[in-house]
Amino acid sequence: MSRRELGRVEVMARVRSKQLRVVDAAVMLRLSYRQTKRLWKRYGEEGAAGLKHRSVGRRSNRAYAEELREKVLRLVRKKYSGAVGERFGPTLAAEHLRSEDGLRVDGETLRRWMLAEGLWSRERRRRRHLVKRRLVCKRSTIERGDESSSDTPSSARRRPSSDRLRSRLRSLPWLGFVV
Repeated sequence: MSRRELGRVEVMARVRSKQLRVVDAAVMLRLSYRQTKRLWKRYGEEGAAGLKHRSVGRRSNRAYAEELREKVLRLVRKKYSGAVGERFGPTLAAEHLRSEDGLRVDGETLRRWMLAEGLWSRERRRRRHLVKRRLVCKRSTIERGDESSSDTPSSARRRPSSDRLRSRLRSLPWLGFVV
């Protein structure tokens, strides 16, 4: 049952125990008095199961035919499956089914079918981890020579001071703000 239906069960239980009237239950459930009376009658006849939506468990009117589903999954098993790294994903398999076999199935639908049948897993092939190397400015090391061990701290060499940064920003009027 959904949260909404469970809430209705709680309210109807309070009506049954005479803590609430049907009119008050209608206000709490945000339903009309007549609809609440219908719910109250069904709750009295069938209990909490009577408040469950009648369409639960029914097949959708827009669902694909079961024969088509079985045919598509048979083709996927035969043509497009394989080892974890080699098999087709649902999107590519749907494209091939459409172009080669003339079967139009949405990729998302095929993904759900393949997951249910165990023909595809969500695991992705991992890419090799690339280690980022630190960039070295060759020109500045050549110009500096042995000055790298000067008296200025390394943080002062790396970043311009705020005064120099302000003067650089002032010299760029196209930035559109005043420092």
